[in-house]
Amino acid sequence: EIGSGLVGSEMCIRDRKKRETTREFSKQRNLFIPFVLKKGGQMAEGMAFLDTGNQLREPFSGSPVCLGEKKCLQSLLQGAVSRPIPYHMADGKSGYFQGFCMDEMILGRGKNKKHYKQVWIAVGEKRISQDGEFDLILNQKFQ
Repeated sequence: EIGSGLVGSEMCIRDRKKRETTREFSKQRNLFIPFVLKKGGQMAEGMAFLDTGNQLREPFSGSPVCLGEKKCLQSLLQGAVSRPIPYHMADGKSGYFQGFCMDEMILGRGKNKKHYKQVWIAVGEKRISQDGEFDLILNQKFQ
C-alpha cells in the first residue's frame, strides 16, 4: 500500500510537470493572448488560449465561435439574447452552448492589437480552464 501511494504521488508530479511543460510551450508559441470583449457599453478582459482544434461555427452565419468562461463574461451576458450553438466533441459528446454576439473583440496589446467586429462567444456551464489560466478559447480562425 505504501508503494502504491508513492507511485500515485510520482504520477501526480509527472502530470504536473507535463502540464507545466505544455504551458511553457504554449507561452513560447504565443498561444496565450490578452483579450477585451465589448457588448452594449460593457467590457470584459482576460487571457485567451488559441486552440487550433476549435472549429465551432455559428449555424446561421457560419461565423467562427470562441468559447468563453461564464464567470469572466457575466457582465456582458446580463439581459443579452442568446442563440444555441451546437457542438460535437471528439469523444462523441454533443449538445448546445449558449451563444452571444459581442460588438467587438480586441486581441493582443500595443502594435499587435487586432480588432474584430460581431464575434460569437459560446458559454457553457463548465469551466474552460482547470487552473484558471485563461478565460476564452479562441477559434482557429483567429490565428
